[in-house]
Formats: sequence, C-alpha cells, structure tokens
Amino acid sequence: MTLTEFSDILSEANLSYRYLSFGKTPVEEMPFITYFETGTNNFSADSKVYLVVHQIQVDLWTVKKDVAKEEQLEAVFDEHCLFWNKSIEHDDNENCYRVTYELEV
Repeated sequence: MTLTEFSDILSEANLSYRYLSFGKTPVEEMPFITYFETGTNNFSADSKVYLVVHQIQVDLWTVKKDVAKEEQLEAVFDEHCLFWNKSIEHDDNENCYRVTYELEV
C-alpha cells in the first residue's frame, strides 16, 4: 500500500487530517488527525526488498477524551484489515489528548 492509498483510507474517518502537522492549530479546531511515516519494516526475498512495508504513526488530537472518535477511526482501520496498536497521553503544553496509533501498511 502506498502512502497516498493510506491517506485515502484516513479520509473515510470524516476527520480533518494532514501529513505530519497542522502547524499552529487552535484547540477549538480539534479533533483532527496527523500521520507520518516513521520508517519501514521491509520483507526481503532473493537478497532484495520484495515488499516495502511502511511504519505509520497516526495521532488523533482531541480537546477531551473522545471514545466515539477513537472508535470511528478504529472502525476504518478494521474495515481495511489494518492491524493497529494505540497509546494515549494528555499533552499538558497543548492542553489536549493525543491518541497514537501505530500501523504497518
């Protein structure tokens, strides 16, 4: 899967999203998603890269803990058979929550 194809999948979550950053975004404009490639975990065959596997981090930014938005995004991942893990933290500097999903595509 290409990063463009993955971006198309994110659009199905019906949330604003950008690659890497929204820049200086006011908290009032949350929730939104940022995503970026953190590396690759390629599959090899015959001493060469047979399949490129992108490691992707997706961050869901919300003003408060929003289980419905998490479930909405997770349903999109599940619909496309994307295995994910998540972690949750409160960002004291931005006064918001960041739910981080790690996936490979």
